Amino acid sequence: MESFKEQKYSLIRDQSNDSAHGELDDTPIQEPWQASKSLSLRLVLAIFLVLSVGMNVVTAVRHFTTKSYPVWDTPSQYSGLRHDNPTVFDWETEFGPHSTNQTRQDELWEGLRISPGVIAVDDEFVRTRGLMNSTRFPWDSSLSIYLLAGYHKLHCLPDKQQKKIRRWIVATERNTTRIDNWHHILHCLDTLRQNILCEADDTPLYNTGKEGKQAGPKEIRHCRSWEKMEEWAIQNSGCFGYVNETGDESGGLKYYKYCPKNSPFLPAVRKYFGYPDDWFEEPIEQVPPY
Repeated sequence: MESFKEQKYSLIRDQSNDSAHGELDDTPIQEPWQASKSLSLRLVLAIFLVLSVGMNVVTAVRHFTTKSYPVWDTPSQYSGLRHDNPTVFDWETEFGPHSTNQTRQDELWEGLRISPGVIAVDDEFVRTRGLMNSTRFPWDSSLSIYLLAGYHKLHCLPDKQQKKIRRWIVATERNTTRIDNWHHILHCLDTLRQNILCEADDTPLYNTGKEGKQAGPKEIRHCRSWEKMEEWAIQNSGCFGYVNETGDESGGLKYYKYCPKNSPFLPAVRKYFGYPDDWFEEPIEQVPPY
């Protein structure tokens, strides 16, 4: 009795005898389970091929597309900000010595706002971020007030009724009366010194090689967005305002009455100071003319 395989080859020979060539096809016949296994293998290989191509495409896109922030960057544990704001470092801004409009330059420097830098946060925020305990917020004792470091650095530059570096320099340059305190000037310089050393910025700056040898002009740096930080600060506003320091009979509370319009603390402010229910005022960060 012929075996099953012999019967198959017999059928092949019979079919080939009817063909024009009459040659035997020795191609082995796959069993059904073998065909299924081969199909599965091809399917798996196809899937891996598609995934590989997809990953290569993603890698290429990331390589040739400018990153919104450096790969080493991590979000701030306080505001969540990242270094996702490409900024050109320019040697010739309106804030600098190349400006020919002195009035405009004064306005720009004095227009830097300091008040939003005071925030009020709850104890959970303080605990989870390892902050040192701070002064309690006058309108809600469950909150504490903090000054954001960026604003503390910035307040040493413009004046805003404080004793600042630029005002001292301007008074010297323009031969006008200095109204600023020398000890605060030194404090500001020392604060900036400590911050510079703390940040230890190791960005290599190229040299122009030209007369004057500028270091790194027009370079693009990955910065955090000051505007986004200010938005976050206002959302956690400490209702603080830099105002005239003289004639304070409120024990310091008058500095904490400048809440945003949507602040839940405005009713408490109005009640304490005896203001009408629709009272609202923004701090006027104003200084005497140079």
